Amino acid sequence: MLAVRRRHQAFAVGSFQELGGSNPSVLAFVRETPGSDGRDGDVVLCVNNLSRFPQPIELNLQQWNSYTPIELTGHVEFPRIGHLPYLLTLPGHGFYWFQLSRTEENA
Repeated sequence: MLAVRRRHQAFAVGSFQELGGSNPSVLAFVRETPGSDGRDGDVVLCVNNLSRFPQPIELNLQQWNSYTPIELTGHVEFPRIGHLPYLLTLPGHGFYWFQLSRTEENA
C-alpha cells in the first residue's frame, strides 16, 4: 500500500472530492492533481467499505465518463465508466483504489 501511495502524487497533495453514493457504509472519494498542462493529471478513486459485511455501492461517476478504472494493487482494468451509476461490491472492510485513465479516443 505504501508503494502504491508513493507512485501517485494525488494521495499526498491532490484535491479531495467526496462522492457520496447509495450506501452509507461505504466511503468513496476522488483525489486529483492537475497535469503539467493543466489537465490529464493523476486521478485516484478510493472506495472503502467501513462495514465488516460485504457491501454494494452505486457511484455517480459521470464526470469521468469514458475513463477506465485501473485497480492500483493488481493493475486490473475494470469496465469503462459510462452514463449509468457505477456498481461495485466490496468485501467486509475491503477497499478499491483505482487510477482513472482517459481512453485514447477521449483524450
